[in-house]
This record gives sequence, C-alpha cells and structure tokens, in this order.
Amino acid sequence: MQCVWLEWRTLRGELVDAVASDLFEGAVVDIVPSASRGDHALGGRLASLPAVLVVRGLAPPSFPVWSTTRVTLLAGWTSVVAAAIAVAVLLSISIRTSERRDRFVQAVTHELRTPLTTFCMYSEMLADDVVRDEETRREYLRTLVSESARLRRIVENVLQYARVERSRGRTERERVSVVELVNSVVPLLERRAEESGALLTVDLGELDPALLVAVDRGVVEQILQNLVDNACKYGTRSTEEPARVELRVGAERGRVHLVVRDHGDGVPKERARDVFRAFERAAPGRGDAVPGIGLGLTLAREWARELGGDLELREAEGVGAAFALSLPLAGPGPARW
Repeated sequence: MQCVWLEWRTLRGELVDAVASDLFEGAVVDIVPSASRGDHALGGRLASLPAVLVVRGLAPPSFPVWSTTRVTLLAGWTSVVAAAIAVAVLLSISIRTSERRDRFVQAVTHELRTPLTTFCMYSEMLADDVVRDEETRREYLRTLVSESARLRRIVENVLQYARVERSRGRTERERVSVVELVNSVVPLLERRAEESGALLTVDLGELDPALLVAVDRGVVEQILQNLVDNACKYGTRSTEEPARVELRVGAERGRVHLVVRDHGDGVPKERARDVFRAFERAAPGRGDAVPGIGLGLTLAREWARELGGDLELREAEGVGAAFALSLPLAGPGPARW
C-alpha cells in the first residue's frame, strides 16, 4: 500500500492563489473541506481531495454589443442572405422569361401553321393548274388573300408587342374632341365588323361635344380595333346568329369611357386576370376554332396605360363581356405636344 501525506493549509493556500488569479479574478475564492465519502467511493484506484471549490461575488461576463466578431458575423450573414435573395430573384425571372418564351413560340407556331399550310397548298394547286373551274379558282384566291391578311396581322401584333416591351411612353398626343375621335374611328370598326359578319352599334348618349382628350389617334384606333376584333371572334353564341358588338361612350369623374361589349359566352371570373396576359386565349374551350395568339388585349392595355388611362374587364349586363377603355379628359391648352 502506498500513501501520500499532504499539508492541507499549505496546499489550500497554493490552490486558492492559483485558481483566484487564473480563473476568477476579482472574486472571493475558497476551498472548503467536505465530508469524506469513504474508500468505497474512490473505488480503491483513484484519489481526490475531499474539498469543495466556493466562489463568491463573481460578476457575469460582459461583452460589448458591437464587437468586431459580432460585426463580422452580421456582415457575413447579411451577405449570405442577400446573395440567396438575389439568386432566388434571378431564378424566378429566368423561369418567367423561359415560360414567356415557350408560350410565345407555341402560340406563334400554332397560329402560323394553319395559314401557312393553306397558303402553300392553294398556291401550289393554282400554280400547277390543278383547279380548272374559274369560280373555284376565285374562291382559292380569296382564301389566299384572307390568309395573307391573317399572317400580316400576326406579324404586326408580334412586332407591336416587341415594340411595347422595348420602348414605353413615346406616343405623340394631340387634343381632340371625344365625339370627333369616336366618329373618325367608327368607319374602321364597322368595316372590321362587316368582314367578320358582325353587327356594330354605336351609342354616344348625351356626350358633350366640347369634351377633349389628349391622345394619339392611331393608338386609340388600334385599341378599339383590337377590342372589336375580339368581340367579333367571341361575341357569338352560335354559328347561325351574327355577332352583335356595342360601342358605348360616356364621361364621368374627369374620364371618358369607351365600352366595347359583345353578346357571347363572356369571360369566367377565374380567368378575368388571365385575359390580359400575353399569349393567353380568352376562350380556351373553343380550341382552334378561333384564330389568334393572345396579344390583342395585352397590347391594348399597355397602350391605354401609356396614354394615362386603363383598360379593364367589366361585368356585362346579361350575357357577354364588356371591356372599358378609360382616358383622362384634357383641359384647355396647346393642341399638340
């Protein structure tokens, strides 16, 4: 058996000095003997001092609010979060751009396929002198003219959409009477309705001829033509009845409202917002029966907002859909700027 005899007072003083100076500076440190737990607690293999460390008056550690470490960590985490947000935004924009590109390609290729196929087939038949009957030849030629006009409208809509996306707010405006503006565009709208076999009615009500708007005539004409074109396409509920299109003009609260309404199946409430999105079709259930690539309403709303107005879908009285073009009234001033 081996044992060690220790001088407790000397050992206690050395331990207190070492602990107090190294670990608990400024606190009262003491080592107090404790009751021995006996040899069975030591297991016969280890030895320890039967004493307890007591510390009094120990103040909690104080750390500066904006230490160098905290500032560095905060800057680092802020950079990480900002980078994550930037990556998420870029991915979202990239996904939306990709989806818009896919919709554009699908809509344009789908819409171009039918007129191009018809154009190639009819032109080859006429060139090879397959069609001998003069009346049939004239019908084929009328079809070619109609399909070429359809192709022209598709290309014009795509070019106008690209122009709107590239440059905004570059319209040249002039002050013009609302009545004069409507009367100047009505013949174009009537001709467009007549081409589709539709009936167009115009109601100016009790509109004051002195009311003026500051607009680009060509832009307003294009907006109304797009609205009438859609009304002619979707404004009939059966093939036996011609489409009925109404143009109503009124003014209230400093704005003039030009409402184009049809008497078709209307637009479901769940698709009210989608009709203004690019390459979205207003009547998905009709499939290929109604031509178009879904840019008319998108372009019309963008042009309306460039003029300081807006285009919205209103709830029609009865059946059909009603699109309202609102433009701010202009006071007295220069005729053109």
